[in-house]
Amino acid sequence: VCVCVCLRMSTRDSRNKEKQNKLHQMILQRMLQDSENKVCADCGTKGPRWASWNLGIFLCIRCSGIHRSIGVHITKVRSVNLDTWAPNWIQSMQQWGNKRAAEQWEAHLPSGYVRPVNDNGQMEMFIRDKYERQRYVRRPTDPPLSPPVYTSLTPQPEAKPKKEKKKSSRKSSATKPGEAMLLDFSQPVQGPPKNAQVFGQPVQKVTTSTPSPKPANPFDAVNTPQSNSSGDLLDLFSP
Repeated sequence: VCVCVCLRMSTRDSRNKEKQNKLHQMILQRMLQDSENKVCADCGTKGPRWASWNLGIFLCIRCSGIHRSIGVHITKVRSVNLDTWAPNWIQSMQQWGNKRAAEQWEAHLPSGYVRPVNDNGQMEMFIRDKYERQRYVRRPTDPPLSPPVYTSLTPQPEAKPKKEKKKSSRKSSATKPGEAMLLDFSQPVQGPPKNAQVFGQPVQKVTTSTPSPKPANPFDAVNTPQSNSSGDLLDLFSP
């Protein structure tokens, strides 16, 4: 019994984790649809598939490697679609995004600055100046940051297809093969309808004659000659 319970709990937990990870992927994919998040936050390369979840930015594969070399005390890198994301990582990404993070970390970046895209060494120096040394970070006297725009994202589960209701079919009165047919004697027997035919011939209506009532005395039914009672009495007294 204990083994069955443990197996059920582990199966349920794995399903919940899979469902949660699927919802997190929906949020990340929705954020990647914005133009600011379609490019790397550091070098501007299109199609970033990595992210620093504590900084809330999307990165290309080269800049993600530089972030890893800086250390997890500065930046924490994860793959957008290969890693399993925790809820607090998703919340951090929703708080920032590339545009709002640039307001924080590039507030004092010189105007017209050309990013060293083709030089890996210069690119690593730029990233370290940006996050580790915080050379361009926003100051308390600067204008306030714009409000986060992704906190209202709530993942919607996939709509389940509606199940068609089965139409209730009435039970046919025909008996199944091998099943005896029961007769109902609770109702009076009805005669055949008018003009009914049996084997192509019309049914003739049979009339039955009512029998005459029987006499009370059976000897009355014997045919005896009837005599005049008055004449019989006169014969007795005649000479």
